[in-house]
Amino acid sequence: MNSLNGLKAEQEKLTKGTSAFGGILIVMVVVCVYGTVQNGVDFMTFLPIFFIPILLVNIFKIGKLRKEIKSKE
Repeated sequence: MNSLNGLKAEQEKLTKGTSAFGGILIVMVVVCVYGTVQNGVDFMTFLPIFFIPILLVNIFKIGKLRKEIKSKE
């Protein structure tokens, strides 16, 4: 999987997945804020916080892939 084409395919797949995950996370934050305003603080208020590290890990992986692709070109 170290070929240039393989790295580019992996980067594209990870970028699309991370973008979709980020969009879902934004919707989740909006829904949780609305729920907190309506019903007060509960478990759902803090749910998006648990998913932020996953998003950050994927962003850092994309950065590493970009660096590796630049070094091979």
